[in-house]
Amino acid sequence: MKNTTKLFSLIFLTLTLGLMIASCKKDNNIKPTSLSESIIGTWILNSVTVDGNELIPTLMTSGTLTFNPDSTFVSVTNTFIGVQTTMQTYTVDETTKTLTTTKTNGIVYILSVQLNGNKITLSYTDEDGQFNVFKATKQ
Repeated sequence: MKNTTKLFSLIFLTLTLGLMIASCKKDNNIKPTSLSESIIGTWILNSVTVDGNELIPTLMTSGTLTFNPDSTFVSVTNTFIGVQTTMQTYTVDETTKTLTTTKTNGIVYILSVQLNGNKITLSYTDEDGQFNVFKATKQ
């Protein structure tokens, strides 16, 4: 009888520990909460429009936007005449959900940002008064 009680206690203890370990929540799935953290990474362009005119696949075949943690930003677009790479710096305004980018030639753009999971929409008016919209999916 004493051995049976010990056996049941050992089984109960093993099951309890197993359930406790299995029910522990893993913290490695923590999602970034700020816009600054969320935009870091490479984004594949799905759509680029200028004043309502779609550029993919008319003038562009593909492109990526890469936001680095050091506040640098690289845009790579593949066109029918070659690859164009643009390097810029950026700052994020968490309150207004905007990005301010500065190209190497000094031109500054303020982009409105809409972020929905792994989808991003960036929109702005360029120096020629054209309204630009970039839609991308995080790689």
